Amino acid sequence: KKEEKQAKIEAAFQCFDSLRNEQYDFESYRSQSIVFDLELLRNALEYEKWNLYGGSYGTRVGQTYLRDAPEGVRSFISEATHPVGLNVLGDVVSSYKQSLGELFTLCQADPNCDKEFSNLEFRFYEVMNGLKEEPIILKGEQYPNGEFIINYQNAHLIIQQLLYFRSFYAVFPWFIESLENKDHEAFKN
Repeated sequence: KKEEKQAKIEAAFQCFDSLRNEQYDFESYRSQSIVFDLELLRNALEYEKWNLYGGSYGTRVGQTYLRDAPEGVRSFISEATHPVGLNVLGDVVSSYKQSLGELFTLCQADPNCDKEFSNLEFRFYEVMNGLKEEPIILKGEQYPNGEFIINYQNAHLIIQQLLYFRSFYAVFPWFIESLENKDHEAFKN
C-alpha cells in the first residue's frame, strides 16, 4: 500500500510538472478568474445584468462576483453556501466529521435507530476501513466502462455529498448497513 500511495503522489507531481512545462496558468483556476470569464460572457451576450444561482462552490464564485463585479448582478441565490474564507480542505473535512458525529449521536439517542443499527459509529469506521482493502464493484450498463467502484475515498465522497440533502439523514444508517453487507441491489439506483 505504501508503494501504491507513493506512486500516486509521484504521478501527481509529474502531471503538475508536465502541465507547468506546457505553461498552463494555474492562477486561472480560481474564483476571480471564473468571475472574469463570466463577465466577458455577460458582456458578449449584451446583458446589462443577470441573475446568478450557486450551490456549494458556486456560492463562492457568486460571492466573489458580488465583490468584484456587482454592477453585472441583478440577483444572487445561494444554496449550500461555501464561504469565501473557507479553507476548502481543512474546513470541509472538519465539517464532514462533525456532521457524521451528529448523525451517530442522533441514531444512538433514538431507541428505534439504536436498536436497528446499534454501534453505528463503530460499524461505519469498520466498513470504511474495509473498503480500503476490498471495494464494492458495481457492474452495469449505467456505469462508464461498465462498472463503478465504491472504495474508501468514493464512499466518503458519496456520503459527504449526500449530507447536503436532509432526506439522506434518515437513510444514513441503512446506507452504512448496505455498505457493510456489500448489498449491490441497494446501489443500483
